[in-house]
Amino acid sequence: DDSNHRHYIPHEGILLQKSDLGVSSPSCHQAEFHFGDFTKGMITTTFVAAGCDYCPSLRGIGIVTARNIVKESFRDVMGTLCRERRLEEEGNDDHDNTTSTINTILPPLQRVLTKLFQNTYDRRTLTTQDKKDYEQRFLNAIISYRHGVVYDPKIQ
Repeated sequence: DDSNHRHYIPHEGILLQKSDLGVSSPSCHQAEFHFGDFTKGMITTTFVAAGCDYCPSLRGIGIVTARNIVKESFRDVMGTLCRERRLEEEGNDDHDNTTSTINTILPPLQRVLTKLFQNTYDRRTLTTQDKKDYEQRFLNAIISYRHGVVYDPKIQ
């Protein structure tokens, strides 16, 4: 049951339950802090982008900026997939479905990373290696949160 899953917002000391994510947080004082239409993957991506134990946030990227970047990045992809499906159902043979879908599905996380790099205060000083290192930590954090394994030495 995901309703008891808790998320910690770094630097603000706020502990949220997933059931809290559909409403604005009174401590954020911003109406755009809303997760009602987010998937589990989008929520995970947002919290990693805002900073977590496995991946620090980029300077200037807080929870609201991370949330907005994730929503915009994933919304673009979902909109394109819906258009692809509609064109396919209409029998539009002129449309190159394979190339367009590949170009759309591959980038959701890449779009998030690109927008994070564009919005950080350090955007002018980040080297290519800095970006590669951050991307690796970012992806490892997502994998850790999405596919965590709990080891209990008493049972195993």
